[in-house]
Parts: sequence; C-alpha cells; structure tokens
Amino acid sequence: MTHQGWRHYVTRWAPQAAACLGVAVAYFVAAQLAFHLATVHQVVASVWPPAGLALGLLLLCGFRIWPGIFVGALLANGLNGIPWAAATMIATGNSLAAISGAYALRRLRFHSHLRRVRDALLLLGFGALLSPVIAATIGTLSLHLIAGVSLDLIGTIWITWWSGDAIGILLVTPLFAAWAGLRLPELTRLQIAEVGLVGAGIVGSTVVLMLAVQGYEYAILPFVGWAAIRGGPRAASLATLVVGAVAMMYAASEVGPFLGDGQYHGLWQRQLFLAILATMSLLLAAMAAAQFKAANALQVSEQRFRRLFEHSSVGMAVVGPDGIITDANPALRTMLGYSNAELLGCTFAEISHPADNASENDLLGELLAGRRTSLRLVKRYLRKDRTVFWGKVTATHVPESAGDIGWGIGLIEDISEQRAAEEALERDTAARREAAEQLCRTTQTLQTLIDASPLGIMTLDPDGRVRSWNHAAEEMFGWSAAEAIGQTLPFVPASGLEEFRHSLRRVLSGEALTGLQAERVRRNGLKIDLRICAAPTRDTGGVVDGVIALVEDVTERKSLGEQLRQAQKMEAIGQLTGGIAHDFNNLLTIVITNAALLADEIAPDRADMRTELSELQRAALRGVELVRKLMAFSRRRSVEMQPIDLGEVISEATKDLGRLLPASVEVGVEIESGTPLTISGDVGGIQQILFNLATNARDAMPEGGALRVRVYRASLDEEHRRTRGLGRPGEYIVVAVSDTGCGMSPKVRARAFEPFFTTKGVGKGTGLGMAMIYGLVTQHKGYSDLDSEEGRGTTVRLYFPAIGASVPPARVASEPRPRFGGNERILVVDDEEGIRRSAARVLTRFGYTVAEASDGEGALAAIRDAEHPFDLVVSDVVMPRLSGMALYRELRGHGSGVRVLLMSGHTAEDLDALDEPLSGARFLPKPWTITDLLHRVREVLDERLAAAS
Repeated sequence: MTHQGWRHYVTRWAPQAAACLGVAVAYFVAAQLAFHLATVHQVVASVWPPAGLALGLLLLCGFRIWPGIFVGALLANGLNGIPWAAATMIATGNSLAAISGAYALRRLRFHSHLRRVRDALLLLGFGALLSPVIAATIGTLSLHLIAGVSLDLIGTIWITWWSGDAIGILLVTPLFAAWAGLRLPELTRLQIAEVGLVGAGIVGSTVVLMLAVQGYEYAILPFVGWAAIRGGPRAASLATLVVGAVAMMYAASEVGPFLGDGQYHGLWQRQLFLAILATMSLLLAAMAAAQFKAANALQVSEQRFRRLFEHSSVGMAVVGPDGIITDANPALRTMLGYSNAELLGCTFAEISHPADNASENDLLGELLAGRRTSLRLVKRYLRKDRTVFWGKVTATHVPESAGDIGWGIGLIEDISEQRAAEEALERDTAARREAAEQLCRTTQTLQTLIDASPLGIMTLDPDGRVRSWNHAAEEMFGWSAAEAIGQTLPFVPASGLEEFRHSLRRVLSGEALTGLQAERVRRNGLKIDLRICAAPTRDTGGVVDGVIALVEDVTERKSLGEQLRQAQKMEAIGQLTGGIAHDFNNLLTIVITNAALLADEIAPDRADMRTELSELQRAALRGVELVRKLMAFSRRRSVEMQPIDLGEVISEATKDLGRLLPASVEVGVEIESGTPLTISGDVGGIQQILFNLATNARDAMPEGGALRVRVYRASLDEEHRRTRGLGRPGEYIVVAVSDTGCGMSPKVRARAFEPFFTTKGVGKGTGLGMAMIYGLVTQHKGYSDLDSEEGRGTTVRLYFPAIGASVPPARVASEPRPRFGGNERILVVDDEEGIRRSAARVLTRFGYTVAEASDGEGALAAIRDAEHPFDLVVSDVVMPRLSGMALYRELRGHGSGVRVLLMSGHTAEDLDALDEPLSGARFLPKPWTITDLLHRVREVLDERLAAAS
C-alpha cells in the first residue's frame, strides 16, 4: 500500500477505532464497579450502569461504536471467570439490547433532550423495559448452557439481570441525553443559591437517610422531585444518579436500609426504590420541561404581540365584552386623532360614521358574544376633527375562558387612497372588461370558424413545428392534434421536404403564398393533392413569429375535373361520330340494298361481276361493323338490358377466348363464389367488352404471357370516390382484366379511351376498341378504371352497379320460320331518294304494292288521295317539313288505323331522348339489309292481322 493509501486509511478509520476503544474502556470500568453489586451470580449485578452507558452512547454517537460495546462486555465477563464462549454470548446479548433499544427510539422520533413527556415514556418503555429483555434472555441462557448454572436459579437470574439493566438505563441514559448539549444555562444568583441548597439537601439527606432504619429512604424523593421540577431533565438526571450511587455504595458496603431478613429481600427493596426514584424524576422532569416550554412560549408570544401591537402601522384595538375599547395602539390613535386617554372607554359607534353604525353593531355583537369567530367589513370612520375616512376592519373573537364571553381584537386600516384608486380602477376595469369580452367573443367566433372550417388550418413556428391543428386537418391527414402539435408537418413526404423548407422561408420572410399546389401523404399512405394558402403571423411587436396555413384537399376536385374533361371530350367526339354514323347508315343502307338487288339480276355466267359485287357487299358490311363500333362508343348502339349473372356471362365468354388468343397466352378466370353477381346488362355488350380487352391484351403480349380475368363484388365508399373520382358509393360487380404485357406510359394511359387513338401500326387497329368499351360500360351506368405501368402490364377494372333482381331462366326459341312476302299496300316515306327507291324496289319485288313520298306532308297527301287505304307506312324519322314522329301523331290524331314503321340512323334510345319520343311506334334501325326490312315489315303487318282477329 502506498504512503497516500496508508494516510487515507488512517484518516478514515483511526477516529472510529479510537472512539470504539474509548467506549470499550468505559464499559469495562463501569462493569467492574457494577460487579460489586452482584448477588445471585458473580456477573449478575442488581444495578447494571453499563446498559445505560451503551444505550446513551448509541443515541448520541450513532451505531458505528457498537464494536466498543461488544469488546467491553466481552472483556468484563471473560476476565471475571466466565467461560469465553459464554462471555461472547453475553457480550452479543448486551450489544443487541443496546442497538435494538436505540434503533426503536430513533424510529419513534425520540428527542434526547427529554423535554417532552412522550420522550420520557419512550425511554421508559422501549429503552428501560423492553431492550433489557434481550440481554437478560441471552445472558441467562449462556450461563445455564455453557457456564453450568443450575436451572433452579434461572428465574431469579433473569429477573435480577433484567431489572439491573433497566435501572442502569434509567440512572445513566437520561444523564447522557440531558447533558448532551455543551451550552450551560445562565443562572442568576438566586438560582445559583437554590441549586446549591437543593444539591446539598439531596446529598446530605441521602447520606443520612440511607443510614437510618428501613422506610426513611423514601424521604429523599421530595428533594429529587424538587430538583426535577425546578431544574428539568438535567437536574433530575444528576440528582437521580447521585442518590442511586450512594444507595449502591451503601449496599456494596452492606449497610443501609436494603439489607432485609430474607435471601433476596433487600435486593428487591433496593430495586423497587431505585426504579421509583428514576421513573419519578424522569417523568417529573419531562412534565416540568414541557410546562416551562409552554410558559416560555406564552411569554414570548405575549411579548411579540405587544411589540406588534405597539409598533404596527395598522390601527389595532382591544374591545371588551361590553363593546368598550380597552386598549388602542399608537397607529390607531394617530389615525383617529385621539389621545390614549380620550380613546380608551369609547365604543366603536362613537368613532364610526352614523350611516354605517347599524350594519356594524349587529355584527360586532355577534362577534363579542362568540357566535361569530371573525368579522371583515369596509366602513367609514370619523376623526376627532369630524373628517371622514374609509377603513377596512378585520376583527377576531378571543375567548377568555370556559363560560366567559371573551374579547375582540380589531385591525383598522385607512384605505381612503386605496378606495379612490379602486374606484378609478373599477372604471378602468369595466372598460377593460368590455374590451376583453369583445375580444373573447371575437376569439370564440374565430375559434368556432376554425373548428367548423372544412379547410385544414394550422399554425407553425419558425422551425416548421406545428403549434395548432384543427379538426379538419385531423380528418384530412389522419393525425390527431395531440400527435401533430410539436412535430414537423407529418404529411410532408421526404421528396417534398426541400420544397416545403423553401416555401417556409418565403413566408417567414414576409411573403404570403396563395394557391400553392402540392402533393402530400395521408397517415395511411395515400397521396392527396392540396391547395395551400400561407401567410406569416406576427407578435405584438410586429416581428414574424410563425406561419398560418389554410389547406384544401383538391384531390376529389382534381380527379372529378379530369373525369369531367374526359367525359366532355368523349361526349363531343361521341356526338361527332354519332352524326357521322347516322349519315353512314343512310349511305350503307343504299349500298347494301342495291348490291343485293344487283346480285339477283346478274346472270350466272358473269362470275367476274359477281366477284366484284361480292367485294362491294363485304366492304359495305365492314362499314356496317365500323358504324356499329362508332355507335357503341357514342352510346348510340341499342342494348337490351335485363338481369344477368355477370359471373356466368364472363365464364361462358372466356371459353371462346381460345379462338382469339394464341397458345402462348395463359388464361385464368376467377369468379367470386358465395355472393350474388347480378347486374342489369346486355349479354352481347358484355361479351364484346371482354373480347376487345382480350384482343388488346394479346397485342400487348406478342411473346406470350398471362391473362387474368376476375369477377368479384365490391363496395365503393366515399373515400374511393374522392381519391379515384369514380362512381358513387354503393355495391358494384367488378370485372378486372389483367395482362403481363408491355404496359402503357402515362401519356398513352391518359388517352387510352379516346376513339381512333392507337399505338398499333398502320392497318393493325382502328383505335375504337377501348372507346367502344368506354361507351358500353357507360350505357350500363358503370365506370371504367385503368392501371398500367411500362413493363409491368395493364389492369382494366370495370364497375357495374349490382342489383338485387334474380336472373330469369333462359328460354328456348321455338318460333316458326317467318315469311317475307305479301300483297299489302305500303307507303315508303324518306327524304333520301336512294333509300326510298331501294326500299320500294325490295318491297315491290316481294309482292307488295308500294307508293313513295319524300316527306311527311307528301305522305299525308298520298294517304288522303289514295283510292285504297294503305296497310303500312314505312317512314324515316328525321325529315324536313314534317318529321316521321309528327306524321305518326297526325295519323293517330285523325283516327287512322294504318300501321307505322319508323326508320332512322339514330338509335331508339336517342330518339326517345328527343322532344318527340317514339311513344310506342315500331322501329327499324339503319343500316338495314333486305332481310331486316322484309322481316320487320312482315312482323308489323302480322301484328295488325293478329289485333284484328
């Protein structure tokens, strides 16, 4: 160990070792003196001062000195002839008794000055009566088990050991506790004389009475009691130790009153005397100290009150039970202008303003009678010169004693200036209150607007952290106010942080931002489009201290705007293509009809002409197919809506996809089971949609791939409509067609549903496939959605509104083959001469008698001038001068029973949307073939015959 280590070791442990050594020596010396009082055994003394010494030192010095107690007890017993094993157990018991007693007293907040009766009782109970039980028990057992003491003496030894330790504690421990303070009291000459007299009396009487006959020793107790009462715990402990020491000295010399006739009679008399002496002095000293402390506190309190009374700047008065002032301090006399002699004997009514006497008299009477403990009021007082001032009175009732009414103490403060200031302040406060209320109303209105606003409103500090966050912002982004406040804006994605910081710097520099467009992220990860307006906020000094932002979610508006622009564009193109298709229908009708008529007239040997005519007919039919696609795109194709099971229709249609798709394309179909998949739809239209999608998927996968068709039920909620811009909330049946092809770029995806737009080579596509799908789905009151990325394939989702109707069972047609010819009279009306002549030639060739008219007015004239009535009028709908519908109504209005068959290049649905719907008239769409015309004419004529029969 180094020199510094030795020095630290010695500095730390040497004082404690020295203290333990001193305790061991003191314990050993006290034990040797006590052994002279041993009676029942050589180490069992009737009074054991070392027990009091050990407990007192532990209370004053702490538990670190316990080794000294153990060593002192071990040496004292071992060197007195006790086996070392028994001496070790006795030392252990003595140490444990002292430690347990000190620990218990400390835990119970024992005060060593012994100036409270509680402390005296604690020392008597836990220190003197209980802790010696440990030492007596362990010591007695060690003497019996190791030292061989007879079992007959065990009870006597235990009682003597316990009582000896208890008396030793009562004699010695109070001396340590009471004299622990080094400061001695300052005594007057009279007190010194009294101390000398009492001390001499105690010593003299003890020496004399201890030599007298038995019974006179108790005459010493009054002297000890006087010392305890007059001198407190210090005098009591010293007097008790002196008397006890003299008694033990006489007992050791076998003289005095405690010898007795029996073996232990004198022992028990001495133990009883010493116990009474120590207990009495301890309790009397504690009670005297407590009484002295209370009296001293009362005296100090009275002196403090008198000083406060005399030197207080507040007027004070003492009022007797009869309401008369018995004492007044200088402040009150100065306040009122009276001398002390003038003021004493007055009542409060004499110095009060007459208008305030009535209110005070009753309250003061209740206070003095004890029915009220305190009184506070503000009133006016009269000075000696009869001037008035305002005073604030605080009065308290002081009970005299049991049964007496008591007194009153009043404090009067001149508050005239304060009163004037308060009145001015009240006026100012009223104005401020009105302004504050107005500000509060404005703030509440503003807060109500913020809370009820559909816009997200938030404020930020200069670092971009959220200060406030309204309810709309919670709904818009998904973070609650508690989560957002104190954090950087949570909805700003990592890619937008730099842009956000730039905008924040602009606003903090004093610039206001209006209409800032940005894309942000909700808590669930969905991206939303925002329109942001931001402005700086300023503190009371006009310095920018933050930002306020108003955020509007324009995702739905943007999506709906795109949908509206797409719908408007498609509607415009649809109207254009619908008009073109109508003209094509007329032209194709003429071409198809005349080509068919020519085919019947060409000689069989003119194969070249038949070939050319066949090419003409095929071209016309391709034109019909093109017109059909145009009509479907422009939603002018006639569809037959009925409840169908969309899953069954798709399942049946996919069986025919093998003819369209190569073997390198794997087709998978998944139909949701266990749920109805019913829609109101046209089977042919659904099949056409699927075939078009399959064709597009095939072209997108030239090297092969996978085509997946799924049909399932889905619920579209408001969130889907808001973010996708599709449909209205409700139940839908979804057809999702996915391929693993090349996918689409964003530009191509944006134009996918436009007519005549195609990415295929020249001659490989018309660009009407997706446009036709768009038109057919719209006719089904459904919605189209497209997801595609380059290199990752395409998914087309078609949403059809679900219905609850059941699907009607399929019917097997068993109708007879219709006949085409007839001999009825027919009027053909059309402003297109080519169509009119073609229809007339076809009908004439099949036996009908035909007349022609170029418009509705000509038709009416022909009907009026005809020798025989017509059986049927075949009329175009759209004509100059008089339309087909007007002709129909005119005939019905005159009661004509002639049948009417209307023709048009427009669909029946489009005609129903006009101002003059069909209203039940029969209809033949253009372009028609000879078969279509003959079949429809015959069908309408047969209806007439069936109605007549």
